[in-house]
Amino acid sequence: MKKCLSLVMMIFGIVLMTGCGEKKMVCTNEQEYGTAKLDTEITVTFNKDEYATKTTTKMVASFESKETAKAFASNYEGKDGYEVKKDGKKVTITQTTKFEKDEVKTENNKMSSVKKYLTESGLKCK
Repeated sequence: MKKCLSLVMMIFGIVLMTGCGEKKMVCTNEQEYGTAKLDTEITVTFNKDEYATKTTTKMVASFESKETAKAFASNYEGKDGYEVKKDGKKVTITQTTKFEKDEVKTENNKMSSVKKYLTESGLKCK
């Protein structure tokens, strides 16, 4: 599960790029790994030209025990760009990435490309 969560955070940080936002797209996904549950919400902000400028990824992981939740949270605590909140058996991890202006105008950053990528990755976007 640790690898999957790291991969999700890394992919969305790398693929999506910058600008000033006027439109937002919210994509969600729910997954279960044995007794653990992971809810992911990705908010992508786009500028007026429909290029991604910022991403915020929020993951809420629920576990069967506090010890497992604590161990999971320790993988992200102290890492730059990650905000970690623990609440018993639940861990919330938030990461926000703002992109530099020179990173914005790529085909992969276009709203249609981002939506296609996230949808193909198993998220539901609106």
